[in-house]
Amino acid sequence: MRFLFDMPLITPALGFIMRLCYELVQNVGVAIILFTIIVRIVMFPISLKQQKTMSKTQFFNPRIKEIQTKYRGNQQKQNEEMAKLQKEGYSPAGGCLPMLLTTLILFGVLGVVYKPMTYFEHIPKEQIEILKEIAIDIEYNKVLDAHTDDEEFGETAAENERKRIDTKYKALQSELLVIGSYKNNKTVYSESANVEKDTISTLNAIEGNITLFGIDFSRIPPLPWDSENKPVFPLVLIPILSFIFAMGQMLVTQTIQKKTSPETLEQQGTMKYMMYFMPVMSLVIAFQFPAGAGFYWALSSAVGILQSLIIYKLWPPAKLREEMLAELEKKGYKTDNVVVVEKHDGKKTTKKESEMTQSERKEYNRKKLEEARKADLEKYGEVGTTALSGEDNDSDESSEKDNSR
Repeated sequence: MRFLFDMPLITPALGFIMRLCYELVQNVGVAIILFTIIVRIVMFPISLKQQKTMSKTQFFNPRIKEIQTKYRGNQQKQNEEMAKLQKEGYSPAGGCLPMLLTTLILFGVLGVVYKPMTYFEHIPKEQIEILKEIAIDIEYNKVLDAHTDDEEFGETAAENERKRIDTKYKALQSELLVIGSYKNNKTVYSESANVEKDTISTLNAIEGNITLFGIDFSRIPPLPWDSENKPVFPLVLIPILSFIFAMGQMLVTQTIQKKTSPETLEQQGTMKYMMYFMPVMSLVIAFQFPAGAGFYWALSSAVGILQSLIIYKLWPPAKLREEMLAELEKKGYKTDNVVVVEKHDGKKTTKKESEMTQSERKEYNRKKLEEARKADLEKYGEVGTTALSGEDNDSDESSEKDNSR
């Protein structure tokens, strides 16, 4: 699990970018804001591609349904036909890349926030290890002082406590623990012969720069009812904002998807309701990690909302569809068929698929599916069986009526 927070290449690369942002503004919170904007700008083309993928999915959906109905029970044939669609440009996993990248970046940011001495201030590893040893000694001595008059607290118990503290400072949050220890024991660290003066100066800088608007980004937001970790405000705002912006991004995404590819949204079934679970998860997770990570999460969702609205404004569904059709036509695929459209008054007319309204396209796709099902039933002789069953039922009903007379 720790690998996710310290991924080779990814975490150091994100740490390097975060360091550049930090050097510009000399504040962890403002550096996270700059970092979030940079990440979203870099991911903008990927988000735009995701919107285009949704438009492509709408174009291929009728053919996918037709394949699933026509070759029902023949998985090999379905796979062959789906492979042909993928050659034309259909990508069943096209929308997964932005989500995967967002997740990887989030874990990378967590790794950076957990190690402010390494990534923000570049304190040498040797000095960090010395600081850890001092923090361990301070905490261990406090335990011994607390059990001075406890006769049952022997050498074995003391050794177990030492092991527990050692393990604690080997964990991911060790640098944050050292910073917290330094705040309360500055004299001990300053008087240590092994700690360099530059390291003390750097620790003082981190102490002042890791806070913004009264929020200490090295602390984990305490639960409102956790009286031991007061004060709750304003630290508790981080999880709340994470939830609000995550919910907002989810609603904006669903609204755009409904207008861009309603068929895809309908096909998701109960899966679309799982999207409501993600904002709740962001709320819960934001209470488990340092506030810096939750702050990034909230900002990322907020900028994501703005990004989605910009894409929808500059590349509306009609424009995306035109670009997608032009792209397929360049590859030699016939995309704009002339079809017969039946209106509500029973009148029929011919129209290009690209000129069809949403309701006309939906009705046209429904009728195509009905025709495909009928052809499938006739092929396997099930229509005749159904019809015969119907005649038998009619005969039985007629006989019952005659008997009743």
